[in-house]
Amino acid sequence: MDLPQSAPSLIADRYEVGELIGRGGMADVHAGIDRRLDRPVAVKLLQAHMAAMADVRTRFEAEARSAARLTSPHAVAVFDTGEHDGVPYIVMERLPGRTLADRIAEGPLGPDEIRPLAVEVLAALAEAHGAGLVHRDIKPGNILLTADGHAKLADFGIAKSVQEASLAELTVTGQVLGTPAYLAPEQLDGAAATPRSDIYALGVVLYEALTGSKPFAGTTPMAMARAVVAGDHRPLGELRPGLDPALVCTVERAMATDRPAGSDRWQR
Repeated sequence: MDLPQSAPSLIADRYEVGELIGRGGMADVHAGIDRRLDRPVAVKLLQAHMAAMADVRTRFEAEARSAARLTSPHAVAVFDTGEHDGVPYIVMERLPGRTLADRIAEGPLGPDEIRPLAVEVLAALAEAHGAGLVHRDIKPGNILLTADGHAKLADFGIAKSVQEASLAELTVTGQVLGTPAYLAPEQLDGAAATPRSDIYALGVVLYEALTGSKPFAGTTPMAMARAVVAGDHRPLGELRPGLDPALVCTVERAMATDRPAGSDRWQR
């Protein structure tokens, strides 16, 4: 893949910036080399049009601080952060593996394959939640698989402290940050994200990993959001008969939601 003209070739006289390996709504991720330590890294650069927005720059810089607070072996490590020619960057651990999304594209995972991955993601979330952070964008593409098959949670780009989270802070240029297929209904309904929102999203990821399809569907993000809020999905046990009942119960419980009549609060 060619290097975009807008990307610098060297940052801070230390980090070589190579090919584009990922692109999100706000930033691009490039393969890189740390010349000082002679090790591969991933360099995340805020896109130029986003760098012009003060609130986006603040959120991007907060990402580095959020991720740097985590020491879990199952979260992607942040090594450095700074600014190059007015564009903020984050230097992170680069893994040689692939994502859970790549693995799901090959077909449903078996219980013995998904259980250890789920445990490792939960370990990363436990540390994040213990530090007062909610990830808020758990999805297969943010779960990296190492060369030896372990899971690492990536992209705390919209992570924020539980106390500070709100729908208003989840928006940039009028769009909700996060992926509707995995967002908890309370987030789509205007409430602040909580650690339970991350657990809900992980339940959706596990459902997709075990079945090969998302529990909720929609031709547009709005239609997807309506399906999520309605909570109507085909039971996991129907799509994968023969699964361990305990595993089925765990996934379904993570995804379970209930909003009593007359209440504005979702319950789990």
